[in-house]
Amino acid sequence: MVAYGGIWQTRRVLVELLVKGKKVVLQRTRGGAKNKKKSITLALDSLLPLAEVVSQAGGNKPDSILTNTVPIGIIDGGGSSFIRVEWGGPYWYGNENALFIKGGGVNECVAIEEQYVQSFARWLLGQWLATVGMETAD
Repeated sequence: MVAYGGIWQTRRVLVELLVKGKKVVLQRTRGGAKNKKKSITLALDSLLPLAEVVSQAGGNKPDSILTNTVPIGIIDGGGSSFIRVEWGGPYWYGNENALFIKGGGVNECVAIEEQYVQSFARWLLGQWLATVGMETAD
């Protein structure tokens, strides 16, 4: 059962945040004919550390299109999982970089285009505020 849900979107992607018990699912859907979906799952109490790392990344964007990944941070996703946050490029047909939030499995990745990272970080912090106290609710 979903206790809370929030949506952030651009003209190319939609990101949903769903709280299911003590877990958070971030699901990214790319527009277009395929409606390609990717998601990551993390513990509810890992949402603030994730928002902080994404916010930090938004203030430290790369100066040019990257050819390799640049690690930003690793957070405990809860249980035995870790969430990696890194800059990577080239993305979107080689035109820009993206911030990748990666889990440990196949298709466990949410990518945010560089130009939208600060907006996404503000939204993610707002989602954390909306979920404060849920980790103690049963």
